[in-house]
Amino acid sequence: MPAEVVIEAAGDHAFDLGHLRRQGGEELLLRLLHEAGLDDRRWRLRVEKKVACGAETRPVTVVGFKPWCCYVKIKPGDNNSGHYCSLLMPDGLRGEAVYEALKGAEERIDRNWRNGPKEPMELARLASVAPDDRGAEAPAAPGPDEPAEDVAAPGGTGTSGPPVEEPGRGDLRSWGKEPEKIRLVLLATHEVEQAGPWPARDDFVSAVADRLGWKDVDRHAIGRVFAVLVRGKYLCQARRGSRGAGYTLTDKGRQLIQDLMAPPTPPTPPTPPPAPAPPVSAAAVVAEQLSQGLEGFAQRFTEASQRLRAIRSRRAELLAEITQLDEEARGLEQLLGNAEVHALIRRLLEAGGKPGKE
Repeated sequence: MPAEVVIEAAGDHAFDLGHLRRQGGEELLLRLLHEAGLDDRRWRLRVEKKVACGAETRPVTVVGFKPWCCYVKIKPGDNNSGHYCSLLMPDGLRGEAVYEALKGAEERIDRNWRNGPKEPMELARLASVAPDDRGAEAPAAPGPDEPAEDVAAPGGTGTSGPPVEEPGRGDLRSWGKEPEKIRLVLLATHEVEQAGPWPARDDFVSAVADRLGWKDVDRHAIGRVFAVLVRGKYLCQARRGSRGAGYTLTDKGRQLIQDLMAPPTPPTPPTPPPAPAPPVSAAAVVAEQLSQGLEGFAQRFTEASQRLRAIRSRRAELLAEITQLDEEARGLEQLLGNAEVHALIRRLLEAGGKPGKE
């Protein structure tokens, strides 16, 4: 059946719904649903509160989800005000799957959405649940792009709407505009992805925020940074089954930080086991023993040869010294056996024994 959007007020809030319809609120939501492939059901759009807008505000922004609704901010006209709304889930659909489909179609709705051509769209992957199970389903943990507080459940009369981000709690607007900061976010996302896998997108985003030093930063601001990078084709959402599990870099994102990414470390080849020793035969044992015996004999032979040479050299030295001593002895014997020398000695002795003349 053709899609239908019914605009209503949340609880007892008073809004000029007629003005919103005249500005094209229903037509804008129908265009978004058509782009997301969800234009075959009846939808209820509950207006929660007015928000201030500017000239650069997009006509529609998908900001978060719960199992029973998606949060959207719409500005169908050219005035300076928009509306924060809850798009309630028809039976058989879940908020997370619808959020993914609407978020992918959001960038195809620009300020010229009334007259611009319609681009081809992809059908959303919807996670169906039985109508009877929707009431018993526990609320999912809020994601980085979701409002921090709950709005009233479908059909309720609560008066609390989505919170407005507090100014000053971590202004990250420049992180989606400045090239160097974009590179830092992409590098941190790549490093956190390599450290995964991560069970849920909240854990992944918290790890990236810790790596970048985003402490006490409003999670809506963090979610907007990722939304800008997804729209810029730097990131795309990673999934684990039907649940979001973080973000991964696109080819465009990898090219932007190619110089910062460390090359992958090649795996270390396994060390081959040592080759088994060949069996030793009896002949080899005998040969080894003979080799050791010959080695010892050769060492003793060498030492004996060196000692014999030393002895012969010393003997030659001693023989030369003996010959010299013999010659010296013969010379002394000749001197002592000379008759003239003996006669001279006797005369000297005789002369010394006679009394001298007065």
